[in-house]
Amino acid sequence: MHNGGIGGFEKLRRTIFRDLSDELFNWVKGQTDSELFFAIFLEFMHKSNQTFDIQHGVHLLRKTLDYIEALQKKAGIKETNFINIVISNGKSLLALRYVSNEKETATSLYYALGEKLEYQNGYCHMQSQDNHAKESILIASEKFTSHKVNWKEVPINHILLVNEQRELDLQAV
Repeated sequence: MHNGGIGGFEKLRRTIFRDLSDELFNWVKGQTDSELFFAIFLEFMHKSNQTFDIQHGVHLLRKTLDYIEALQKKAGIKETNFINIVISNGKSLLALRYVSNEKETATSLYYALGEKLEYQNGYCHMQSQDNHAKESILIASEKFTSHKVNWKEVPINHILLVNEQRELDLQAV
């Protein structure tokens, strides 16, 4: 999942494609900043010869951001990056809320914890936690329920880490 935009992306697209390996170049089917951001992430993961784990994923996200911003600097692009992205291997996940210019209003990113998400009377509801069970973790760009859910905002320029045991950690980018 990606929400937001890479500033001056249309000026960077060709350079990004050039920097990808043949394997990842051929994997990419579209032209969006979301797809190419993820391709860069995968390129760095492939070059590291490591499988995805949560801490290595944090390192790769930071490396991907640094790569994009170095390209922007070289091209003289001053536009802001607004990046909300969630990356998962099916067992753990990373959720990034990032804005390159902190004077700008960042896109929102929230998470909610509970026992389970249910659909009732035309609305989704996160059932509250008993005994601090974390059976469900919902991540969304906007709070999409007003039901008694304890939405928490991911701070600007932070990564939310959720490991296989559904333990949460917030790290500054």
